[in-house]
Amino acid sequence: MKFTGKIVRKKKNQERIIFNPHRIMIIDPNPDDGKHQKRAGIYAHFCFDWYDRLIDENDVEFSSCTCGVPNLKT
Repeated sequence: MKFTGKIVRKKKNQERIIFNPHRIMIIDPNPDDGKHQKRAGIYAHFCFDWYDRLIDENDVEFSSCTCGVPNLKT
């Protein structure tokens, strides 16, 4: 059996799923530090990579987040 496929190169501007298109304020109900986190960015979500922490595109952790990024291997 011979496998064929297309090699896709990683682009600088990767496509990503927009989790919060209407920029609704999301509040973390159970903060770790006792202060409620609030996020209203278009990519605001509870990140699986960061132990369900509430982040958006303005956080440092967002650059290494893989939530919503298409998997090029599938």
